[in-house]
Amino acid sequence: TYDVGFVVDNGMMAIAGATIEITGYTMREEIMGEMHFDLPEGVITYTASAPGYATKTDTLTITSSTFVKYISLSPTYDVGFVVDNGMMAIAGATLVIEGYTMSEEVMGEKHYNLPAGDIIYTASAPGYATQTDTITITSSSVVEYIHLTKTYDIGFVVDNGMMAISGATLVIEGYTMSEEVMGEKHYNLPAGDIIYTASAPGYLTQTDTITITSSSVVEYIHLAKAYKITFVVSNNTAPIENAEVVINTSTYFTDASGEVIIDGLAAGTYDYSIKVADHDDYADSVVIVNSDMVESVVLVITGIEDFTESSVKVYPNPTTDQLHIQLPECQNCPVNIILHSLTGKVIKQINQSTRFNSLIEMNVQDIPSGIYFLEILESGTRNTIKVIKK
Repeated sequence: TYDVGFVVDNGMMAIAGATIEITGYTMREEIMGEMHFDLPEGVITYTASAPGYATKTDTLTITSSTFVKYISLSPTYDVGFVVDNGMMAIAGATLVIEGYTMSEEVMGEKHYNLPAGDIIYTASAPGYATQTDTITITSSSVVEYIHLTKTYDIGFVVDNGMMAISGATLVIEGYTMSEEVMGEKHYNLPAGDIIYTASAPGYLTQTDTITITSSSVVEYIHLAKAYKITFVVSNNTAPIENAEVVINTSTYFTDASGEVIIDGLAAGTYDYSIKVADHDDYADSVVIVNSDMVESVVLVITGIEDFTESSVKVYPNPTTDQLHIQLPECQNCPVNIILHSLTGKVIKQINQSTRFNSLIEMNVQDIPSGIYFLEILESGTRNTIKVIKK
């Protein structure tokens, strides 16, 4: 072992009443403030303390020689904390300062022996918002008043307009739900404007603000059902990939199957447009009521050669119930007949892979009165005729 002396000072002189603790070892003697221990070679952990100073724990490496270790302690100051509501101390309030223990509490004033510097504390009390802050300790004892903000029990019910939505979530940044009872989510919130975000599978996420006043309330959050539209785009013979679909100010593109799914839509009317190279542009609107939608769109190939005027006849035109479509004689010819609205929407369609008759009838009795376009595609040619339904 080696004779190691310890001097605990304040940076200028030895501190009277200072102590050194080394687990497993006892001080052999103290001479003029120098505390001597017989210690073996290796790493030794010691703790130095003195009244009015911050305790210090550190390690010392003993080699093959006798020496004196000088340990400088930082002075501490008696700092009192009063946790109040702006008028009086709050009964049951707690204060946490990591690494330090309260020395005493007198008339609601909590005292700590703290060194100079920035000290982080956390104050809390039932019914008040927890507060974490920093106090800067200088070379004097002070009293710090911590004013906590009153909180109120606010319940939130996320529903669909009729009943609470199972699995709904609510996020309020900076706050944690205290409990949930029968679908009612409770938070302890201070007065003021609070921003929340409510969400649930199959519903549109909603972010909004609630203004908390000096009372506890229940806030009902009504989420709107989310729907999806599946667009199926083709040229009537094959699906169209990479068609540009613009709806609700967003742009999407169809896949190899000619489909694109747009979800997260509320009930309502949506204008849309579709375009792709070598096809006529298409525009229409779709109405979502209370279910998902499938919107099938047939694009017309640009520049298909038209029939001559006399090669096809449609009568009667105007009509009230039936359209008679007289086609040129053609055995085993496939034909596709499409009735479009003025906006290009498919109203009716007749598709025959093989036709034997030159006369084809289309029943239009069930469609609204107005102007329509009848498109006939056969053998790589196209004819478009305006028809009027009375």
